[in-house]
Amino acid sequence: MFEKVLRNSTLISLGTLISRLSGLLRVILMAQFFGTCAALEAFIVAFRLPNLFRSVLGEGFRDSVAVPMLCEHHRDQQRFRELANNLLSISGVLLLAVSILGAAFSRPLVALTAPGFLADTEKFILAVSFTRITFFYLFLIGFAVGLDSILSAMQKFFIPAVNPAFLNLSFILGIIVLTGKFQYYSLIAAVMVGGVIQVIFPMIALKRSGFKLVLHPKAAFYDPQIKEMGRLFMPRVASSVVYQLNVMVDTIFSSLSTVVGAGALAAVSYASTLIQFPLAMVALPLSRVATVDLARYHADKNEADFKKLVAFSLDGVILLIMPVTFVSLFIPDAIIDVIFKRGAFSDNDLVMTAWVFASYALGLIFFCAAKVLNSAFYALKETKAPMKSAMIALGINFVLCGILMFPLKIAGVALASTISGGYSCWYLYQKLKKKIGAIDLSSTRVIFIKACLLGLALGVAARLVWVSCHGFNKYLAFGLLCFADGVIFIFGLKLLGFKNISSLKEFFKG
Repeated sequence: MFEKVLRNSTLISLGTLISRLSGLLRVILMAQFFGTCAALEAFIVAFRLPNLFRSVLGEGFRDSVAVPMLCEHHRDQQRFRELANNLLSISGVLLLAVSILGAAFSRPLVALTAPGFLADTEKFILAVSFTRITFFYLFLIGFAVGLDSILSAMQKFFIPAVNPAFLNLSFILGIIVLTGKFQYYSLIAAVMVGGVIQVIFPMIALKRSGFKLVLHPKAAFYDPQIKEMGRLFMPRVASSVVYQLNVMVDTIFSSLSTVVGAGALAAVSYASTLIQFPLAMVALPLSRVATVDLARYHADKNEADFKKLVAFSLDGVILLIMPVTFVSLFIPDAIIDVIFKRGAFSDNDLVMTAWVFASYALGLIFFCAAKVLNSAFYALKETKAPMKSAMIALGINFVLCGILMFPLKIAGVALASTISGGYSCWYLYQKLKKKIGAIDLSSTRVIFIKACLLGLALGVAARLVWVSCHGFNKYLAFGLLCFADGVIFIFGLKLLGFKNISSLKEFFKG
């Protein structure tokens, strides 16, 4: 029934795979060249600040408002192009203003988001210096996201998915070529060059699709649907701000090195990168494609297929994420060792990062399911429920971070995010049921139990292989581990009788 969803999800997954693999290589090189040093932590804070605003004004606007409203005009191409250009005009003006203000107020922003840096004057000054530059990356990446939203509404998903790879490529070349001469400023140069490239490629893709870019900021302010987008976006702004504040809570508590340990902020960054990999490969493609189709089902008042697509997307998330979760819980040390343990990355860094990674892995299913549920609300043009969910999760995360960081150190900070994510997922589901009525999840419950059994088998096997290969070359041991789990996964799917195994094949076919 949802072959198109799988096909488009596969395109996004393929582009995302390229992006995430290049991103992983970027982080590996950062770990090798910089470890968990003070300058790297200064860069992490500086790069995270504009990304916070990008998430709010860029991806947040695209996924919740821009794509669903543009999809309403897929049959009227003239109005589609007019609305898309007006959207780019408004977003360009707003992004430029925020970039200038962010650069001007870099010092208080760094002090607010990383208060632990105030005890280290050199680290604080370096973070402020980095932040003043990286805020102009916000304008570039925000505009690129606007271009990506038009491509997504046109059901051209590959370029938006692969576009972040160009930033990663810029990082990789910058670290290898420029670090020796410019040290940590090679990272800043890579950010700006990557931002320019990320604008160029979607513009080329739009031009090849026959879209003509014509910016009229004054006319855009009088477009009634732009005003409607603004009205719908206000709760989404609040939701995105709260979500990013949730992320910043981790940054704030991670910067308190006297409590959570030296290098904790970098450990959180490394672990988050790995956790984002399955999130981006599974939940992101399904939710983005589902948003387009759900919006069309809602416009056509096709409630039955709307509910079926929500359940279908949750099934896919559970089937693919639960095995990843169990493996991550059983061998976090092996994963961190193989991926990051080299160069300046020490044994202490490995242990700390592994604990953080395992704590985040516990909440992986909640983070992914919430993506799907949010996409359903956005398709319904309902942005208040996600906002309320994010606000409650922020409060839970902040309180639990303050409590758990003392007994569990930095792992307690990560565990707080997991618990708050679980509550947020439950809240969204309950609100969605009230909005559209009961959703048939009978098959989802069965898939969850089977996926847990399969995940448990994969996790135990992975641990046994890793321990048995102690003393071997770690890359060889990890290769054997992956081979064993791959065989178990394939036969486990058949043995447990997953009904949608054919859908899984289609998902990976691309």
